[in-house]
Amino acid sequence: RSIGVDLSPEALSVVTPPTVLASAGALPFPDRSADLVVMADVLEHLPDAVYARALSEAARVAQRFVLLNAPDREDLEAAQTCCPACSRRFHPYWHLRSLSAESLAGSFPGFRTVRRIWTGGPSERSLARLRRLQRRLGAWPRLREAVCPACAKAFSDPPRGGWAGRSLQAALAAWDALRKASGVRDAEFALLLERTP
Repeated sequence: RSIGVDLSPEALSVVTPPTVLASAGALPFPDRSADLVVMADVLEHLPDAVYARALSEAARVAQRFVLLNAPDREDLEAAQTCCPACSRRFHPYWHLRSLSAESLAGSFPGFRTVRRIWTGGPSERSLARLRRLQRRLGAWPRLREAVCPACAKAFSDPPRGGWAGRSLQAALAAWDALRKASGVRDAEFALLLERTP
């Protein structure tokens, strides 16, 4: 049996029950009550105070395994976008921290790494310098959709800058298409940890 946990009623509305409305930093379960605790695409969104508690809570509730999934060593500055309404710069998916499998494994004393794999699409790390240059030229990458945390405007077409910015954006889009076609999958990691006896 699995139980979905989220702080958002909207997120839980699309999860097959049973579900529990709760914070990752305060899981309402007894110590070592779950065979497996999964935190998939959660940790990169948590503010500092909740992040530290979430790691402790996952370790506390897990009887045997903890499975973590997050973007691998994401360059948060290079990933930023700009709101066309208020000019606020922010991460389009509201990521607050950059994580690595190695740093997370070290955050779970009493657990050992069983398996680490890379997933997702191709990593943006190789393009970070070009993304920063793109932003200096006033061009911002196109998005599926972002919502500005300052003014709540939803948008998918941020400012594109002048000729140089648009040219760099086109070159980055072509390079990105080539990387995706290569089949490389290293943008995210999944880390399986097991409690040691």
